[in-house]
Amino acid sequence: MTWHKEFEKVTVRAGTFDSFRVVCTAPGSVDTMWSSVDMGMWIKADLRRSAEHFAGAGTQQHELLAVNLRK
Repeated sequence: MTWHKEFEKVTVRAGTFDSFRVVCTAPGSVDTMWSSVDMGMWIKADLRRSAEHFAGAGTQQHELLAVNLRK
């Protein structure tokens, strides 16, 4: 398993955020996730499995749809 982390802007339906992109690779899968620097939460995920994965091939995608920050 390997991890890689980079700083970048990412745009989702809720807006554009400064984030850390984290990529985790393991046999049969590559998971890419973005965490907001300001909010401290995951705002996007792209999870991909190949046929080599024990659960078989598949994908999952998630993204933040809206933000309501109360002061």
